[in-house]
Amino acid sequence: MEGVHAAISDALDAALYFVILVGSHLNQVKISICIYVDDVLFVGEWNYSNACNLLSILTFFYAVSGLKINLLISSLFGVGGPLRMANIMGCSASSTPFTFLGIPICKNMNHLESWTPIIDKVRICLSSWKVNLLFIDIRLTLVKSVLGSIGTYHMFMFKSPTQVIKKMESLRVFFLLGR
Repeated sequence: MEGVHAAISDALDAALYFVILVGSHLNQVKISICIYVDDVLFVGEWNYSNACNLLSILTFFYAVSGLKINLLISSLFGVGGPLRMANIMGCSASSTPFTFLGIPICKNMNHLESWTPIIDKVRICLSSWKVNLLFIDIRLTLVKSVLGSIGTYHMFMFKSPTQVIKKMESLRVFFLLGR
């Protein structure tokens, strides 16, 4: 994956691939690629030239490394005709919002409904445990270790609204008290 990153960096330096800028005017950050193990998210300007150049970069990467990008299981997300661009690249077209590594992309995480899946995960976890059969020390351990970690990944990425924190805390307290 380091080779893909190097190829994108070289394309950026050669002005063959154009990225988007995120953030305020004074603190803008260029985002071009997000990589985790074998999952890759390419971010760039939405135009035909950029799509063709990205496809060339991926073809070159395959020729050098022998690692082929499976475009049949890849998706293209974009604004203004993703189907046409996806047909050019040979992958499927999808729409936003979507998730990448469990994190919602293009979703406003300031809204309470965006956090519903995480709160539901806590509820599902709680419903599978028989609270009346567990001693208080076991419930405390479950609250600290299991329930404490649910949502942490998302809260690391996004500032959670106060209502979300209060809701998750109330679920933990009710479980701890055996209700």
